Amino acid sequence: MKVLEEVDLIAAEDTRHTLGLLNHFEINKPLISYYKQTEKKKSPILIEKLLEGKNIALVSDAGTPGISDPGEEIVKDAIENDIEIIPIPRLCSFC
Repeated sequence: MKVLEEVDLIAAEDTRHTLGLLNHFEINKPLISYYKQTEKKKSPILIEKLLEGKNIALVSDAGTPGISDPGEEIVKDAIENDIEIIPIPRLCSFC
């Protein structure tokens, strides 16, 4: 939970699920929805914020972003912009 407490913004596959998690741990951070159908539109917005120096967490519902959940576009764009990516895997279908 430390990561979610320290970032500036949280991009979530389903903001309803993530908001429940954040509320449970009393974490109050701005949320932006980021799911498979919005990746191409939202990735440039998130990259711009990262280039401004903001820290962003990408939260998926039940998988690993970029493998079984949204994340491929933002990771590709981050690499192209020399932005550091720090994966923090949790339980998922292949774990």
